[in-house]
Formats: sequence, C-alpha cells, structure tokens
Amino acid sequence: MDWRIYEELPYIIHFAKLDPLSGERTEFAIQMSIDKAVSLLSDNINDNSRYFLVEWDEVNSNLRILVTDDSKQTDSKYVVTCQIPPHTSDDIKYWVKDYLTTCSEFFKFSLVAVFQCGTRDKLELL
Repeated sequence: MDWRIYEELPYIIHFAKLDPLSGERTEFAIQMSIDKAVSLLSDNINDNSRYFLVEWDEVNSNLRILVTDDSKQTDSKYVVTCQIPPHTSDDIKYWVKDYLTTCSEFFKFSLVAVFQCGTRDKLELL
C-alpha cells in the first residue's frame, strides 16, 4: 500500500487508497491498515489511552483507525485512514476482528479493540 502522510493539526494522517483496478483485495487493505496503525502504537499511547478504535464510514468508504481515551473525545496524534471500495459494516467488522485475533504485535499493548459505524456512543467490542 502506498501510504501518504498529511498533517491536519493536531493530527498526522497516514492515508492510503485502494485502487479497485489494482487487484488488491479489500481484506488485504484492512490488514495493512491495521498493521500500519499497530506500528504507530508506541508513539500513540499515553496514560489516558483506552481504546484501539476502528471506525467505518459507509458513506465515504473510509476506514479510520486511532487510539482514544475513556471519553472517546481525546484522540491520538497519529491516525490511519484507508479508502476502500464500498462494503457493509458487517463485512468490515468481520475482517477487522478476524485479523486482530492473529495480530501478535497488537497484543503487546493494553488497549480495548472496538468498532464503530455511525457515532462513537455505539461502540462494539471486537
């Protein structure tokens, strides 16, 4: 995946777009996005960090991964965003959960993995 870095203060966004003609699968793009987010965890976690939040924006087909606090209002500095072809939130949640269960690097951190499609007051445990 071709990651581009953008600064949108106070965040640094790592962005990639899955080209539907590239032959890469959506599931692979999700795995690479999780790997990218996990690689940033040591720089993203602070004393208030609680959740590894995976957000799915169905309207814009954007997957967004970040670390946030208990209130879900103070987000981490580094954010991973990947634009992928349209899928249902159930498909995205399944692929995220499936990959996270085998991601040994993620288990080195004490974060709660959650999924969100819509608003942050309706988080689902992964």
